[in-house]
Amino acid sequence: EAAQKAAELAEAKAKAEQEAAARKQEEERIAKEKAEAAQKSAALNEAKSKAEQEAAAKKQEEERIAKEKAAAEAKLKAESEAKSKAEQEAAAKKQEEERIAKEKAEAAQKAAALNEAKSKAEQEAAAKKQEEERLAKEKAEAAQKAAELAEAKAKAEQEAAAKKQEEERLVKEKAEAAQKVAALNEAKSKAEQEAAAKKQEEERIAKEKAEAAQKAAALNESKSKAEQEAAAKKQEEERIAKEKAEAAQKAAALNEAKSKAEKEAAAKKQEEERLAKEKAAATQKAAELAEAKAKAEQEAAAKKQEEGRIAKEKAEAAQKAAALNEAKAKAEQEAAAKKQEEERLAKEKAANDTEINEAERLANQQKVEELNQKMLAEQARLAEEENKRNAEAAAKAEADAKAKAEAEQLEKQNESGFKVKSTSTTNTGKKGKLSKAAKQFGGGNKIKF
Repeated sequence: EAAQKAAELAEAKAKAEQEAAARKQEEERIAKEKAEAAQKSAALNEAKSKAEQEAAAKKQEEERIAKEKAAAEAKLKAESEAKSKAEQEAAAKKQEEERIAKEKAEAAQKAAALNEAKSKAEQEAAAKKQEEERLAKEKAEAAQKAAELAEAKAKAEQEAAAKKQEEERLVKEKAEAAQKVAALNEAKSKAEQEAAAKKQEEERIAKEKAEAAQKAAALNESKSKAEQEAAAKKQEEERIAKEKAEAAQKAAALNEAKSKAEKEAAAKKQEEERLAKEKAAATQKAAELAEAKAKAEQEAAAKKQEEGRIAKEKAEAAQKAAALNEAKAKAEQEAAAKKQEEERLAKEKAANDTEINEAERLANQQKVEELNQKMLAEQARLAEEENKRNAEAAAKAEADAKAKAEAEQLEKQNESGFKVKSTSTTNTGKKGKLSKAAKQFGGGNKIKF
């Protein structure tokens, strides 16, 4: 039995050493995975920085190309206008009256074009209003996402603290269990030694009892002495029986303690499995957070493209404003030329064509008034578009800052296993300002007849 118990102890010791080696391997594997995660995070950050640099370089190149294109178009337009002006001045003297009639028809066409432009402006205003509503909806969704992320962060921190306390408790209980097992093994060994000594004592007593019986049969004269010795031996046997019962009780207590230790070991094994399961869940959460980070980066890229589109529209609006300013200057020149021509015609035909000249003057005056109304409407439209563009740019900048803050939060969470609170701020009260072109066009100058 002692050999069997020694073998069981040796087997338990070997099993404990194997479990310790397995735990050490698990810890080394976790450390290796953590180092690999850190390397992946560094690679992601480097790729992100490189992508941002490439995007900035691409944006600068696009702006340079747009600027060169605008300059080339302006130059071609100026040359075309100069050529057209020269041809018009060459034919002006011969076809003056015909030109005036043609200009009346053109004024009617311009009025129709203005109505069409007004309708187009209303459609654009409706589209911009829908875009603003979409941006407001996205902003609300982003705020909801931020709240959900903050809640998930608090929950993760609480779970991490609970896991840490649970691990410390398990380590402490494990040490106590090891001490209890060592004490139980020592007590068991001592009990086995005592039982062996008692067994030897019983055999010795039985042997002495047999010898006493032989002596009693052979020596009747020493019967009294033998009876006394028998009584003493009987007392000794009762003492041994009592000690044997106590040893049995101790063995039962040892068995009970061993059973309790085995139950505690099973409970610890279940706890370790639970911790492993929670660790797998945490790994899955980290993967989900990485996926959310990638999604946030994609949204940031989409927002950057939207900003490029807005910048392009702004440049086109500036070109339109410049074209309108040029058209305004040309219209003023034409109005001045018309006035001079009309004064000359009025002087030449004062005798015979007074009423006709008056009618033409009134028609020209009406044409100039219509042109003034057109310019005022265009100024108002450009100012409104500029304000909306500035508001959209401000909203985009705010959304970009918020997306960048969320991306940084995700990066920090991947590095440390926890989320950090966002420190980004918003400013929705920024007012749009008129561009230089809109201010220049919107000076309020009218053509006076």
